[in-house]
Amino acid sequence: MAKLQTRDIEILKLCYEQQFVLRSHVESFFHGSCAEREARRRIQELGGLRLLRRELTPILKQPAYRVTKAGCTVAELNGSPYLKPQARISLVNSVHDAKVTSVRLRISKLWNAKFTPERALKENDLYEIPDGVFTFASGVNVALELENSVKSRSRLVKLCGRWENIQSINLVLYVAATAAIEKTVKAAVTAAQSTKPIGVIQYDKLFADAPAVWTVKGDSFWFSRRDL
Repeated sequence: MAKLQTRDIEILKLCYEQQFVLRSHVESFFHGSCAEREARRRIQELGGLRLLRRELTPILKQPAYRVTKAGCTVAELNGSPYLKPQARISLVNSVHDAKVTSVRLRISKLWNAKFTPERALKENDLYEIPDGVFTFASGVNVALELENSVKSRSRLVKLCGRWENIQSINLVLYVAATAAIEKTVKAAVTAAQSTKPIGVIQYDKLFADAPAVWTVKGDSFWFSRRDL
């Protein structure tokens, strides 16, 4: 096998841990006007090495890329936790899962924190499973929840309150896909009256410069520091 670049390994690990990637996810590994061209080239080369395979998804309306068995081996040998292979991409959750990957990539550029994906958390003792957890060198753990659909306020209040007694989680970040969902989540967080810090930010706002996180005490700049 040809020698892989560090960037290639990181792409394979992301794909393995998040189940699939889109070309836009791969583009985030590159910069400037060449990002799209470089992403296409890396995908083609990893496909040629039989480390990635293309899979069509009717819900996403664009190709998704998944690791092959050989790609899984590369990811595991380079630090990814062992994860049970998924036979196919979930049609129901594919849009949600694609956004979680985008959020992971964005926040990873803002924070010096290790991300543990949902599938890895399921094998641990965390009885409430978020979409992932960012862990800092200080030991601070931030649970990530991506809200991609409208839920009732009463259900969200219950979901927000569940974090109160989970000692391993220090902060909770809700990323809302739309302004309407953001409004509902904010109302639920307020009603839950949690003593644990819970922040809310709309998906699009996360990608702006100096994104501000809403909390019950007012806007907070959680992303102004790389370490918590």
